[in-house]
Amino acid sequence: MNELGAGFLEAVYKNALFVAIKDKGLVIEAEKRFEVVFRGRKIGLYVADLIVEESVIVELKCCDSLLGEHQAQLINYLKVSGILVGLLVNFGNRKVEFKR
Repeated sequence: MNELGAGFLEAVYKNALFVAIKDKGLVIEAEKRFEVVFRGRKIGLYVADLIVEESVIVELKCCDSLLGEHQAQLINYLKVSGILVGLLVNFGNRKVEFKR
């Protein structure tokens, strides 16, 4: 997101990334909901930032640096959704940080 630069809120980067991925011709969904089930009962809801080609969850952050808790959060989202690949992207610094 070099075109935007640093300093925007997460929602701005999410919208820009959505447009950039869509412009590449890929299928993308924003804010897709997944139910969390425990012992056969629905106990919560997870809302994915972006889902690309129904096969990658993209979780966006705007923080100083990505932490273990962000990775744990994404791992839980992967379990709930059944999707196998996740990407954490942090726009909180001048240089974009990401982890698969």
